[in-house]
Amino acid sequence: MVIKTKEKSLLELFNQHNETTGLISRSSRGLVAVSGGVDSVVLLDLLVNLQDSYDLTLTVAHFNHKIRGLASDKDESFTVSLAKKYGLRVFTCSLKNQQVESRESWEAFARRERYAFLTDLSDKKNYDWIATGHHTDDQVETILLRIIEGSGIQGLMGIRLKNGKIIRPLLPFSRKEIVKYAEDNNLSYRDDLSNRDLSIPRNYLRHRVIPLLKELNPNLAGTMSHLPEIAEEMDEVISADVGKLRKELIVETDFNRFAIDINRLEKEPMLIQKRLIFDLVTDTEGTSSWRRHIWDELSNFLESATTGEKLTLPNYWTLLMDRNRLLLHKEEVDISGREEKFPFFLKQHTKIDVDDHTFTIDRLNNYPEFNIDPNIEYIDISKLRDKKLNLRRWRPGDRMKPLGMTGFKKVSDILIDKKIDRFTKQEQYVLTAGRDIVWLCGVTLDDRFKVSSETQVIARIIWKNNNTVR
Repeated sequence: MVIKTKEKSLLELFNQHNETTGLISRSSRGLVAVSGGVDSVVLLDLLVNLQDSYDLTLTVAHFNHKIRGLASDKDESFTVSLAKKYGLRVFTCSLKNQQVESRESWEAFARRERYAFLTDLSDKKNYDWIATGHHTDDQVETILLRIIEGSGIQGLMGIRLKNGKIIRPLLPFSRKEIVKYAEDNNLSYRDDLSNRDLSIPRNYLRHRVIPLLKELNPNLAGTMSHLPEIAEEMDEVISADVGKLRKELIVETDFNRFAIDINRLEKEPMLIQKRLIFDLVTDTEGTSSWRRHIWDELSNFLESATTGEKLTLPNYWTLLMDRNRLLLHKEEVDISGREEKFPFFLKQHTKIDVDDHTFTIDRLNNYPEFNIDPNIEYIDISKLRDKKLNLRRWRPGDRMKPLGMTGFKKVSDILIDKKIDRFTKQEQYVLTAGRDIVWLCGVTLDDRFKVSSETQVIARIIWKNNNTVR
């Protein structure tokens, strides 16, 4: 007689997995990402079952992508009701109508916005972890998608069990186990009909390709679970090398702006060069992988770019070859499409915050001491002739008389002569009086507004960079 042992329930396996991994600490505060689908609904129920024994503080977070109209709003309403049923606090957020960066898919954009909402909320409310409902079938689909896209080692690492505050407690379990748990416990959930749309690559893999692969290998998920482990071990070696190189080669010249010694970088293998750029970009974005064509374009750029050439990278980052260094910079996105101006009239004291700078102008009672700091200048107020003053970015065609010169010169030529890099040029401001440029801020004063022996009333103007690294 064969005695059958009772199979452990998903709840028992879930608790056992947590005890082994220590993903969720006792007396911790957790944010649970709930879409309303079966995966996240089961995740929430399992965590609620763990709540008392672990003394957990749980909160629900829902991100409404607005892609399915009324159905998306019903997902949100369902999630809010579900949270109330469990007696949990809930936060919701809807995807704003923003511009999708040209080098990413809508799915990547939505994912980035969703994780931004979760991490911002977690930071503001001091949560210890953020749980999402990814499972082992998601892992298989993700790895296959990245192989098809030609991803590198990092792409083969798939979905991580833990990445910063993000944890995936369901990652060892299959969709089949999760659905069974929902059925056994009479859990209601929302069915996203878009998951059946075969025009979406992930859905095509799920419904058409993976079933065929399982005919060849019924244990497909188990076999592929080893691939992320191998890729992660390889990645650790590369990360160690890149970490050392980062300390030697890189200077953070401003917020989201880096200067890299190109002569030293060229001595490293191409893999290390590319990974260094990738890490600088993704440290602030949370992006896990790039598509193959981006890696190829980066390789070509690093091998053959000449001074002045630019390469556009994902999420508004740009790489510029600038003489003996590479400049990596994140562009500021102007959603409104309008030029920002700061008009004002001269008073005793005026202070204006402009992007990462602060502009100050003060009337002085005494004649100033000699100054060599280009960010501080003195002007003859009488030369302004009661004109309205304005701060704005410089424009192609702008001309001025640089201090000490008698003729006009294009602002673009001045910036070139001063060897101002392209990124700084894009953010360069000018102080104008009517149609005249008074000051190319932090670079040079216009000779027409300088202080002379005949000057009676003086103003001091200051252009302070608030993000300068000292």
